[in-house]
Amino acid sequence: MRDQDISTLPPLFYGRLARMLAGFITAGVVLFVGREDLGGWGFWGLVFLGLSFFIAGLFAVPGCEITAIPNLLLPKTSQIHCCCPIFTPIDKLEHSLQQPPDEALEPK
Repeated sequence: MRDQDISTLPPLFYGRLARMLAGFITAGVVLFVGREDLGGWGFWGLVFLGLSFFIAGLFAVPGCEITAIPNLLLPKTSQIHCCCPIFTPIDKLEHSLQQPPDEALEPK
Protein backbone atom coordinates (compact mmCIF):
# COMPACT_ATOMS: atom_id res chain seq x y z
CA MET A 1 0.00 0.00 0.00
CA ARG A 2 1.39 3.38 -0.97
CA ASP A 3 1.56 6.25 1.54
CA GLN A 4 -0.46 8.64 -0.62
CA ASP A 5 -3.35 6.14 -0.77
CA ILE A 6 -3.78 5.97 3.01
CA SER A 7 -5.50 9.35 3.28
CA THR A 8 -8.35 8.08 1.08
CA LEU A 9 -8.89 4.82 2.98
CA PRO A 10 -11.69 4.96 5.55
CA PRO A 11 -10.62 4.50 9.16
CA LEU A 12 -11.29 1.13 10.71
CA PHE A 13 -12.38 0.40 14.29
CA TYR A 14 -9.52 1.95 16.28
CA GLY A 15 -9.22 4.95 13.96
CA ARG A 16 -12.93 5.64 14.31
CA LEU A 17 -12.79 5.09 18.07
CA ALA A 18 -9.82 7.46 18.45
CA ARG A 19 -11.64 10.18 16.49
CA MET A 20 -14.82 9.81 18.53
CA LEU A 21 -12.89 9.84 21.82
CA ALA A 22 -11.09 13.00 20.72
CA GLY A 23 -14.51 14.55 20.03
CA PHE A 24 -15.77 13.65 23.49
CA ILE A 25 -12.59 14.96 25.12
CA THR A 26 -12.87 18.23 23.21
CA ALA A 27 -16.50 18.56 24.28
CA GLY A 28 -15.43 17.88 27.87
CA VAL A 29 -12.82 20.64 27.67
CA VAL A 30 -15.47 23.07 26.39
CA LEU A 31 -17.86 22.13 29.18
CA PHE A 32 -15.16 22.15 31.87
CA VAL A 33 -13.51 25.45 30.94
CA GLY A 34 -16.68 27.26 29.95
CA ARG A 35 -17.61 29.76 27.29
CA GLU A 36 -16.62 32.82 29.29
CA ASP A 37 -13.02 31.68 29.81
CA LEU A 38 -12.58 30.47 26.22
CA GLY A 39 -13.96 33.57 24.55
CA GLY A 40 -16.00 33.56 21.37
CA TRP A 41 -13.39 32.30 18.93
CA GLY A 42 -12.01 29.70 21.32
CA PHE A 43 -15.44 28.37 22.22
CA TRP A 44 -16.72 28.06 18.66
CA GLY A 45 -13.37 26.77 17.42
CA LEU A 46 -13.40 23.94 19.97
CA VAL A 47 -17.08 23.20 19.26
CA PHE A 48 -16.28 22.90 15.52
CA LEU A 49 -13.24 20.75 16.23
CA GLY A 50 -15.16 18.47 18.62
CA LEU A 51 -18.02 18.03 16.15
CA SER A 52 -15.54 17.36 13.36
CA PHE A 53 -13.79 14.68 15.42
CA PHE A 54 -17.09 13.02 16.30
CA ILE A 55 -18.50 13.15 12.75
CA ALA A 56 -15.23 11.84 11.29
CA GLY A 57 -15.38 8.85 13.63
CA LEU A 58 -19.10 8.25 13.23
CA PHE A 59 -19.12 8.33 9.43
CA ALA A 60 -15.59 6.89 8.94
CA VAL A 61 -14.34 9.96 7.08
CA PRO A 62 -10.80 9.31 5.84
CA GLY A 63 -7.97 11.77 6.39
CA CYS A 64 -8.09 14.91 8.47
CA GLU A 65 -11.08 15.54 10.74
CA ILE A 66 -11.29 19.20 9.72
CA THR A 67 -12.70 18.11 6.33
CA ALA A 68 -15.42 15.91 7.86
CA ILE A 69 -18.21 18.51 8.04
CA PRO A 70 -17.54 20.07 4.61
CA ASN A 71 -17.34 16.59 3.05
CA LEU A 72 -20.83 15.80 4.34
CA LEU A 73 -22.12 18.65 2.18
CA LEU A 74 -20.16 17.72 -0.95
CA PRO A 75 -20.92 14.93 -3.44
CA LYS A 76 -18.71 11.84 -3.17
CA THR A 77 -16.71 12.79 -6.28
CA SER A 78 -15.86 16.28 -4.96
CA GLN A 79 -14.82 15.37 -1.41
CA ILE A 80 -11.39 16.42 -0.20
CA HIS A 81 -9.23 14.12 1.91
CA CYS A 82 -5.88 15.21 3.28
CA CYS A 83 -3.38 13.48 5.50
CA CYS A 84 -3.77 14.00 9.26
CA PRO A 85 -0.58 13.86 11.34
CA ILE A 86 -2.46 12.46 14.34
CA PHE A 87 -4.85 9.87 12.91
CA THR A 88 -3.22 8.80 9.61
CA PRO A 89 -0.55 6.72 11.42
CA ILE A 90 -3.33 4.92 13.34
CA ASP A 91 -5.22 4.25 10.10
CA LYS A 92 -2.05 3.12 8.32
CA LEU A 93 -1.15 0.70 11.11
CA GLU A 94 -4.66 -0.68 11.31
CA HIS A 95 -4.88 -1.22 7.53
CA SER A 96 -1.46 -2.87 7.45
CA LEU A 97 -2.48 -5.30 10.21
CA GLN A 98 -5.74 -6.19 8.52
CA GLN A 99 -5.47 -9.43 6.55
CA PRO A 100 -7.77 -10.35 3.71
CA PRO A 101 -9.99 -13.33 4.64
CA ASP A 102 -8.41 -15.53 1.92
CA GLU A 103 -4.89 -15.12 3.34
CA ALA A 104 -6.07 -15.79 6.89
CA LEU A 105 -7.52 -19.20 5.92
CA GLU A 106 -4.50 -20.47 3.98
CA PRO A 107 -2.15 -22.78 5.90
CA LYS A 108 1.46 -21.58 6.19
